[in-house]
Amino acid sequence: MKSKNRENYVILQEKLRELEEKLFNTKEKLKMYGYKDSSENGDLTALNEKAKIYQFQINLLKTKMERVNQEDDKTITYKILATGEKKTVQLTNGETDPDQGKISRTSPVGMALDKKKNGEVVEVKISQKRYQIQIIDIKEV
Repeated sequence: MKSKNRENYVILQEKLRELEEKLFNTKEKLKMYGYKDSSENGDLTALNEKAKIYQFQINLLKTKMERVNQEDDKTITYKILATGEKKTVQLTNGETDPDQGKISRTSPVGMALDKKKNGEVVEVKISQKRYQIQIIDIKEV
């Protein structure tokens, strides 16, 4: 694993630990309520929803962590065919920052670009719009 991926993995591990702790604490609070009917108790309903959200986030993080181990970051330059505009992004499994051009492999653009080759034309769907983009260059980071 490259050092950059190792750093991303450590960050994700810490977030996972925090989420697992929050989930544990939420489940402990739920135990204090016992097995009462949650439909008549707003606090209990809210705690159940929190637990579901934490579990979902934990599952997402675990998936990201698996991918960090498998793939290195890439810098990809592509052209939006309709406008001719060129963009360069870093495709990552770790921390994302779209304003800085760091996008997740699981984002719509990331999924369209991942595992593609130079010159390949792919379609990206963002919101209700579809874009044809051509990959110009791919570099391992």
